[in-house]
Amino acid sequence: MANGAGWFRSMGTAASPGTLIASVTGDVVSPSVHEVEMGTPFSELLARCGGPLPGRSFKAAFSGVSNPVLVAPAFDTPL
Repeated sequence: MANGAGWFRSMGTAASPGTLIASVTGDVVSPSVHEVEMGTPFSELLARCGGPLPGRSFKAAFSGVSNPVLVAPAFDTPL
């Protein structure tokens, strides 16, 4: 927030401005934490983690206890 609220709100979407912090674990090449703009497709977040481990594929993801399971065909859903 050192840059101010206007700067922060310039990212993301009109309905959901700003960023979010996402922690990705499991069968990805590089489990890590990323700050991404709201509206970023979930698939892009997975790509930032290097994608699935060699010989593996994504089937679904748990995005938190208050969210439903996200199945692979829906991975282009915006965060």
